[in-house]
Amino acid sequence: TTKLMTALVTLERAKLADVVVVPKAATAAGGSSSALVSGERLQVQSLLKGLMVASGNDASVALAFHVGRGSEARFVAMMNREAKQLGLSNTHYANPHGLDHPRHYSTVRDMVTLGEKVMEFPVIRNVVRRRVAFIPGPGGRGTRRLTSENDLLAIDRDADGVKTGHTDGAGYALVAHATRASNGIELYSAMIGSPSRAQRARDAKRL
Repeated sequence: TTKLMTALVTLERAKLADVVVVPKAATAAGGSSSALVSGERLQVQSLLKGLMVASGNDASVALAFHVGRGSEARFVAMMNREAKQLGLSNTHYANPHGLDHPRHYSTVRDMVTLGEKVMEFPVIRNVVRRRVAFIPGPGGRGTRRLTSENDLLAIDRDADGVKTGHTDGAGYALVAHATRASNGIELYSAMIGSPSRAQRARDAKRL
């Protein structure tokens, strides 16, 4: 769910057509991956798919280096300034991907506020509703298939986002969104600490 802020900072400071050279630090990030290759060149719009659909830690670091002009720390400072501007008073970031860190935390209230802000961008709405997305393969050859872990999309026909998360410290997390076609109302929910991926989706549907 940290990647919501990574996406927001990127969208406010970069163009979708910008070309990013994937740094070695991105491929060394570990955890969830978009199968990026060090040195390859991808547009921001492709990296956003890797970030939001596959939850790629590699994509988050690649975008951080691009927007932060070669400095992940500079990008994280931008994230924290953005959080302050949005009034996320119980949120602090230590990295762009969300892996556990003592100074990396948020609340469900702040996550809903962030989700609402990010969903103002049509490009994000278009990406996060997908269960599968594709980006160019390394060197522009072939394609890479990205799969979402947001199982809510499969069990609630009105759900169309937003972002899953999982770490040992936070458990299974989700910022969810649905538009009820019957009345046009937009609904948001957020959770932290769910015990499993399946339970996360079921509880989000109940909410």
